[in-house]
Amino acid sequence: MFVPETVTAAIKKINRAGFLAYIVGGAVRDALLGLAVKDFDICTNAKPEEIISIFEGEKIVDTGIRFGSVRICFSDMSLEVTTFRSDGSYTDRRRPASVDLDVSLKEDLARRDFTVNAIAYHPNTGTIDPFFGTKDLSLKILRAVGNPEQRFLEDALRILRELRLSATHGFAIERETEKAMLLHKEGILLLSSERVRDEFSRLILADGAGSQMLMHSEIWYMVFPEIKRADSLSPGGGCSWLSDTAKVIDITKPRLLNRLAALFSEISKPGAADEVSEEHIAADSAKTTEQILTRLRFSKILIKDVTAVIRNQAFVYDGSNETAARALGLFGEELTDVFIENRRARLMAGRLSDCHVRLEALFAFEQGVKKFLAGGGCYSIARLAVGGDDLLARGLCGKELGGMLERMLKAVITGESENDKDELLKLILE
Repeated sequence: MFVPETVTAAIKKINRAGFLAYIVGGAVRDALLGLAVKDFDICTNAKPEEIISIFEGEKIVDTGIRFGSVRICFSDMSLEVTTFRSDGSYTDRRRPASVDLDVSLKEDLARRDFTVNAIAYHPNTGTIDPFFGTKDLSLKILRAVGNPEQRFLEDALRILRELRLSATHGFAIERETEKAMLLHKEGILLLSSERVRDEFSRLILADGAGSQMLMHSEIWYMVFPEIKRADSLSPGGGCSWLSDTAKVIDITKPRLLNRLAALFSEISKPGAADEVSEEHIAADSAKTTEQILTRLRFSKILIKDVTAVIRNQAFVYDGSNETAARALGLFGEELTDVFIENRRARLMAGRLSDCHVRLEALFAFEQGVKKFLAGGGCYSIARLAVGGDDLLARGLCGKELGGMLERMLKAVITGESENDKDELLKLILE
């Protein structure tokens, strides 16, 4: 297992002071899986005040001293160092009401969520694995440490973490652990929006995110009652709304903006009357998506971008310059790419008989956009060769000025005029 020199040096320094120290948690799990490790956590029998003394001169941040944790900030990385502990009762279903810092390494590992996260490692002596986490890693199984019901009653976020690890690493969930997860799924309703958002944001980027959401839809109904409603209103025939959407998610680029657009693009389609237009469904889906993402406290910028793609998903396209300019003016360059990818994923995941024809039309549109941009095409007032100051100097102001800029943009988009200052200024005289 590769361990950065900074981590090895920190462990040696703690050892020289007379204390035990081990790498623990996700860092060990990922390293044993052959994955790159970003964050290293250390557990030790040294108390926080002793760690502060040992690393005097380094910047140390209190990340929960009452729970035994501090963060040591080195020049190249930070290390979370936590004293061996056992936890008291979880009265708030998130943190223990009390902790005991006078315990052994095995007792510390016994409080952790899953066996694959309850493996300790020392650079000199190797792994310490009292709960057979390395065996579960080799079998690709997620198993709770000890009593699974107790683990999920302590903190229901572990349910979402389990699904995220399953999706990310392709782990199966051990039967008793899965039964306990389903039994205590209502605990998710007690979690803060921010904690749910952060865990979900990591899961939705996994290669198997859509399949995982479909496999454990009962859990996701707790997080997103809107998905439960969409599934309940699906026409049937062996396919639910989520089963169709799961395919779209798994085809889509693993980027948060793209995956959220893939998930919610048609959240309001089930139950809509036949005569309701695609534009109306898009607008309604955008409104529902905004409510969901606001509830989970996503950033305003991300909400704005996701809902813009969904609200305009009924945009009609072809391969012309004019359509490329309209799309870029409506979405901007980044969101035009998201729109195209979302549309392609939905076509590929769908069951339309003319799918190949629609994909060809989308490809023509995509190529038209690329060609338009490569040629320096103008799709917004900001890109015009004429600016507001030019029109002010010629006596235009207010609505007249704004209207003329719109007129000039339209002339450029339709090919009536080149995006040339002298050519555009001739339009004032018309």
